[in-house]
Amino acid sequence: MVSTVPVARWVMVAALISLNFLDVVTTKLIIGAGGVEANPVMRSVIDDPYAAYVLKLSMALGVGLLLLKSPRSSKLADRAVLAAVGCYTLVIGWNTGILISAVRAGGAF
Repeated sequence: MVSTVPVARWVMVAALISLNFLDVVTTKLIIGAGGVEANPVMRSVIDDPYAAYVLKLSMALGVGLLLLKSPRSSKLADRAVLAAVGCYTLVIGWNTGILISAVRAGGAF
């Protein structure tokens, strides 16, 4: 019996990868406007032109692969990745708010 991966899981993986990319992009914009990286793990790599992207993409791909390989019936896997997508959505919202505030205050971009 061949088990296919549900489309919803592919969508969650794509969302997780996209949101991680947007997290790096918005964080770099905030730093360019005079902000700082709040995540101590990312602080050491955020200034490198590639390291932050590689680290975030590796993490997102690893989690995505685990989701795609988990049993179809695993609601825990679905809920865990959905929670991560929700958290990253909040982070992107927060970063976007900071960027909007910086632009309104005359920040440089």
